[in-house]
Amino acid sequence: HKNILAKNQERLKNIFSGQNNFSLRFINISFYEERFKSLFLRGHFTIETWFRLLMPELLLDYKKVLYLDSDLIVNANVADLYETNINNYLLAACHDADTAGLYNGFEPNKKNYMDKILKIKNPYNYFQAGVILFNLEEFRKTYSTDEMLKFASSYDWELLDQDVLNVLAQDKVKFVDMSWNVMFDWRNIRISEIISRAPKYLHDEYVQAHNAPRIIHYAGPDKPWQDPSADYAELFWKYSRKTVFYEQVIFDAFRTKPRDGLTRKIAKKILPNGTKRNLCAKRIYSKLR
Repeated sequence: HKNILAKNQERLKNIFSGQNNFSLRFINISFYEERFKSLFLRGHFTIETWFRLLMPELLLDYKKVLYLDSDLIVNANVADLYETNINNYLLAACHDADTAGLYNGFEPNKKNYMDKILKIKNPYNYFQAGVILFNLEEFRKTYSTDEMLKFASSYDWELLDQDVLNVLAQDKVKFVDMSWNVMFDWRNIRISEIISRAPKYLHDEYVQAHNAPRIIHYAGPDKPWQDPSADYAELFWKYSRKTVFYEQVIFDAFRTKPRDGLTRKIAKKILPNGTKRNLCAKRIYSKLR
């Protein structure tokens, strides 16, 4: 990280106090920030997405690391995924049925980009980078951090480090069951209009994984804290209520500029009239006006 407030670090650490199977540590990479200045950003992505390229250099005491995006819900024991044998592989990840659908016509320019720019030998072996088991030992043997960052800065990649990792790890990826990274049905079109275009084996694997997800990934610019009616949003709210950040999530949702009456949708779903939460939210909102 580069800007997690000290008070929020303490709040997070307190969640695990008294538990002996967790250790929470923070690594501030501001010292390395200069190395990321030439890297491209677009859309809803932030500079933090590039930080994982530093892992082989920063985490020298570790042979492998399970990387998890921040916009997901873990619904199973990730130790089972961590124990995957990735000897002689650079990483383990899940097939990306969404990208396969984009490639097969939903996004007109995707095929040309993947064939001519990424040059992925088998475009259907493109992986989704929100959940990755990295073989750091193998990465250190194959690429230096400077080599990866130089390649990363050589083009304005559409999906940033996900594209970079797909190119660098090509032919050295171990694919695991898609239930370990189930992308939610973004705007209710990801399944019906995008993944429906993917090859049948990828479509079927996705449908099976979506019915029994181990990890749910809210991939895309719209998140369940912005739209409480989104696919699997109920799980996000179920777990957010158990955290010390729940009120902050609601506060931020009201502060965000509404899209198509989004604020009212959120209020109706999670702040029913007459509840204590509703009264508390009204007090907060009145102070903001």
